[in-house]
Amino acid sequence: MVYTMEIYIDSGCRNLGTTRAIGSAAAILTNKGERSNKWTTDLRRGPRSPPPTIQRAELTSVILAIDIATIRFQELDTKPYLDVKIYSNSEYAIDCMTNRIHQCNRNGWMDDAGDEVENRDLMEKVLDLEDLLRDKGDVSYFLIPWEENQEATQFCNRALDDQSRELGPEKYEPVA
Repeated sequence: MVYTMEIYIDSGCRNLGTTRAIGSAAAILTNKGERSNKWTTDLRRGPRSPPPTIQRAELTSVILAIDIATIRFQELDTKPYLDVKIYSNSEYAIDCMTNRIHQCNRNGWMDDAGDEVENRDLMEKVLDLEDLLRDKGDVSYFLIPWEENQEATQFCNRALDDQSRELGPEKYEPVA
């Protein structure tokens, strides 16, 4: 038996380049064709965490989707063959997961200039999680038009709005 999960993802950032940079990743798991199960995770600047960027947010949304699929699989009474389909309107996320991440891994996480690739920490994490998920079945990534991902976009924007309210109306200073 095949158990199919469809997950729509999106991400966003605000105030990039300032000390008040925030980011969010969102994922929506469909339930029999209806998008009803929703999750978000925040990216915030911290003393030991890199500043939020749109690329980090996009990779975090993929991690969130794979985490959700893994957790849902563990909750099933049976252990069917899993078919996870992840949809995004982000060309970066889809290209990264279908091409770039595997190329970076083969190249020892070095770019063409011989420097370590950016966001290696998240790329390695997503590869590890993807490997665990592939032990249970397949995972595929699909680029969809922005119009088909509006629910995930709106959910992500609400999470960013919540973070902005928590920060309050303070001065936005550039990162030194």
